[in-house]
Amino acid sequence: MSMEWYRVYHTMPYDPKLQVIARRAGQPVACVVAVWICVLDAASQHDPRGIAGIDAEEIAVMQGLEVEASCRPRCSNESHRQKGNVVNWHKRQHTTGPPMHGIP
Repeated sequence: MSMEWYRVYHTMPYDPKLQVIARRAGQPVACVVAVWICVLDAASQHDPRGIAGIDAEEIAVMQGLEVEASCRPRCSNESHRQKGNVVNWHKRQHTTGPPMHGIP
């Protein structure tokens, strides 16, 4: 069985967009980053890839958050999702396999 991958860009945890989402949602940036990683992971596992088929309650359970805390960042980020699709998924994800930088 091969390991499945999705890519996260450098400095993602410090992205000003995520800071704005955190402020709008009234949540810590760490919460927004955790929710975003859950959305990316769900989108990577979906067939076809790029659709975030996950809800706020699932994220809350996985991250030990209140549902309110997991929902508000997603709602504040609606401009970056359309009908469950992660915008620019295919532009930012490559189909050539995992990065080969010394990772087994």
